[in-house]
Amino acid sequence: MEQGNGSSSKKGDAKSQDWEKIRHTGTKTEVGSINDTQAQALFRYDPALIVIQGDLVGRVFRIPEGKINIGRHAGCHISVSQRLVSSNHAELRRVELGVILEDLNSTNGTLVNGNLVKHPVGLKPGDLIKIGNTVFKYVDKELDAQFSEELHKQSTRDALTNVFNRAYVMKALGASIEVAKSGFSLCIVLIDLDHFKKINDTHGHVAGDFVLKESCRLLLENVVRSDDSLGRYGGEEFIVVMPDCSLSDAAGVAERIRKTLESHEFIYEGKKIPVTASLGVLQWLPKFTSPEDFIQSCDELLYKSKQNGRNRVSGPT
Repeated sequence: MEQGNGSSSKKGDAKSQDWEKIRHTGTKTEVGSINDTQAQALFRYDPALIVIQGDLVGRVFRIPEGKINIGRHAGCHISVSQRLVSSNHAELRRVELGVILEDLNSTNGTLVNGNLVKHPVGLKPGDLIKIGNTVFKYVDKELDAQFSEELHKQSTRDALTNVFNRAYVMKALGASIEVAKSGFSLCIVLIDLDHFKKINDTHGHVAGDFVLKESCRLLLENVVRSDDSLGRYGGEEFIVVMPDCSLSDAAGVAERIRKTLESHEFIYEGKKIPVTASLGVLQWLPKFTSPEDFIQSCDELLYKSKQNGRNRVSGPT
């Protein structure tokens, strides 16, 4: 966008007028113009939605150019796993002068600052968007987004391995189960590093920490799908939550995890540390009454792998 001449000013004025026409909240139209200088400052950054209420509290969703959708379906850009949320609930459109929110004829509606959205809304910084029981705050400043992302990272990530911590991954699993109840597939993989106590006893706890960090790095970079959640369940045990994934596909991922760990050279202070893992893989079924029940059944399959010689994947027969 050019500045410093008459044609640029007129162009900016025209865009400001266009923005005023779509600047709505609920059924009321607000006048809120934006000039070229403000627009340039705004779009040095990606605007974002910060979750300030709901299961995803603290999560930051950047809004790239183009369109993104919000809904209960696992395939949505922003997935909100609540029964009050429609499968494809609302849409965000990032245009040159801001972000437009539109409700997609959802069953329970979308609210902006307490007003029901009946037509496209041009968002302004600080707007509160309520979808189901989740409330998002719209921000357009990089500092706000970075600060929230850092807080969210500290509260949801394991400090040593940088994968999700147990509390977060259990919430993610619970939310995914709610979606699975509507007929979508969901699988989990449990991973336990074999003879990890021996690694600590032989090479020291610092070497053990290295193995944990390196294992997670390998899985995140080479195996785990972008839509999956890898979390540290406890000690040397990890879990992968895999929404919208068939049992056969999940078993394939589990086998790649096993092979990746077995074939990688873990070298600490010049010494090679052999690393293998035992795994269990399971698909969610309605008979599982809770996330803990689901995990317990998968843990029994992991134990089967250990009984049968370790360094293997076990699934339901």
